[in-house]
Amino acid sequence: MQIKKDILKIINTPGFGLWPRYTVVFPLFINIFLLLIFIFLKDYEFTFLLSGYLFFLAAFSLSGVLRIWNNILLFFLCSTPFFIIGFLYQSYTYFGGISWHSFVSIYPGFLYFTYAMLAGYSFGILSTLKCCNTRVKGTMFISVTAYTLSILFASLSWPVQFVATGIIYFLTGLFSPKGGLKIKFVYYLLIISTHFLFYDLLALIIGNIWVSPIVIIPFISTGIGIWCIGLVRRKSLLIAIIAGLIYVSTIILGYWGMYNYLEYIFGLEKKPYINELKLDLYDSSGNSITEKDIKGKTAVLYFHTKSCAVCYKKLPDLESLYQDFIDDTNVLVIAVNIRLSLIEDTSYIMNHYRKSQYSFPQYISRGLSSDYEYRFNINGYPHLTIIGKNGDVIHNGRFNYDPAIFVDNAYKLVLSDIVNE
Repeated sequence: MQIKKDILKIINTPGFGLWPRYTVVFPLFINIFLLLIFIFLKDYEFTFLLSGYLFFLAAFSLSGVLRIWNNILLFFLCSTPFFIIGFLYQSYTYFGGISWHSFVSIYPGFLYFTYAMLAGYSFGILSTLKCCNTRVKGTMFISVTAYTLSILFASLSWPVQFVATGIIYFLTGLFSPKGGLKIKFVYYLLIISTHFLFYDLLALIIGNIWVSPIVIIPFISTGIGIWCIGLVRRKSLLIAIIAGLIYVSTIILGYWGMYNYLEYIFGLEKKPYINELKLDLYDSSGNSITEKDIKGKTAVLYFHTKSCAVCYKKLPDLESLYQDFIDDTNVLVIAVNIRLSLIEDTSYIMNHYRKSQYSFPQYISRGLSSDYEYRFNINGYPHLTIIGKNGDVIHNGRFNYDPAIFVDNAYKLVLSDIVNE
């Protein structure tokens, strides 16, 4: 009977201005929204991050009018549909039905969603405690929102996340309250606290130096935003606009700076040498190519595998590189599909090659991936090896063609070998 009374109390609790009654509709809407994303978008990382933030919104909006016990009950009532329907969808999609095997295979992954929802919901409750005044609550809401948006942009790429994070935290600085230096400093600390605790600290602990610019940018951007709004309040509107435009433009240019930084960082792990220059390849017409066929030429070898989605996305760049040197008979640009096993079905690759619109020569290895990974020191795919006309290794690592990226740019590497003739 007590549980029934609690449920009825939750259902009839006044909301936060959107609905006068039935505020349980808001968390239930969150579950429906998450299920649609989970099923149709199939991006688990995105759904994981979004689930935490949406449950933060639920707790933030309802915790002020519900007791702790009611909040706990509400959490279970509103998260259960997601877990049950999500489990059923996964079971029938990937396992053909419900079984113990499907349960032990799927639900460990669902634990991450539980952690995200609990963290978001708990943080939402903490941010609305009576010990926090209205200004602190509003600041924490902005802080969590800025952090969530920053992390969601990470699903696109780190350079995109860098630009988005810089602009987002610059905007949060513009919401700085009026007052003295102490008030602004407290606001600054509260804004960056969420990003620092849940992203920066973790990056520092596990040593992710490649995200260092993303770790630093919230501290700078928030400060610049607070400074710009301070100029506006001191009647220096023109200076504030110019300063803001210059800073945002610099952040946008930082997109390419971030790409160059990442190429440099990941390039530190490359091995600028190969153990053995040995090739045994064939194309869809049965033509073969060995290491003797590249002797005296600038050879660009693009290694990829059937299961590498990123590899296929970079093929248009390889085509562009091929077209750049198509008239130079001393430059050879080829794609090499590495076989992962002896029983791998190569007909799929052959058909893909035949149907593709790419002009560059496309080959399949007779040897296995383990052979080529040893010979060419391949740590991951796609992998680019450039052999100079004198037989020296010019490059052995990541493939980069974007003209705005200067670090290990494939076009410039090939061109440098031609110029040195």
